[in-house]
Amino acid sequence: MLLGWRTVRTARAGALTAASAVVLLLAVAAGAVATAAPRTGGYLKVEGTTQHANLPEYGADGSEIVRYLHGREIVVRFPLRNPGVLPLRVEAIDPFPTVLGLLTPRRITVDGRALPAVIGARHTATVEVRARFENCPYFTERAIDTSEAAIVTWSTLGVARTAAVAYADELLVRSPTIIDCPGRVLDRSAKQRMRDATITGRG
Repeated sequence: MLLGWRTVRTARAGALTAASAVVLLLAVAAGAVATAAPRTGGYLKVEGTTQHANLPEYGADGSEIVRYLHGREIVVRFPLRNPGVLPLRVEAIDPFPTVLGLLTPRRITVDGRALPAVIGARHTATVEVRARFENCPYFTERAIDTSEAAIVTWSTLGVARTAAVAYADELLVRSPTIIDCPGRVLDRSAKQRMRDATITGRG
């Protein structure tokens, strides 16, 4: 009888140990997911136009200011780091969150791969955004369209999250004069941009 009781106690102890191990693994996985938020690993780089300048004194950590050239395309690159111990799958990136802003993304890649793309553990990838100058009719002359962060949607272990990932420096696009912007509209407010974005489905 005593031997049978010891056997039951041993079985129960084994079950508790297995359950504890499962709980521990789940806690570790949850911690990995929680700490896997991507972050930028360096400064913005602008290519495709000579009409830009780096202003280290402007803004908290400097700024890249770009002159608007209607219809032209430029390339904006920035590093995106996965600080976690698990691979991170980038589902979507909105590099310029302003609704109908002065730059419209045309193509986004991560280390040369189209989205969705995986960033390995502890790896810093290069995000390349090919964008076109558009929507100046919605902005007053010499207005500044500022991008301080990218809206990134990513997943780890099947858990999806979305957050703003702050740039190391700001990207500023300066609205042109009337002469350099075809199709100016009377209402150049953000409210009008929101209405038009809703109508066209570009919001």
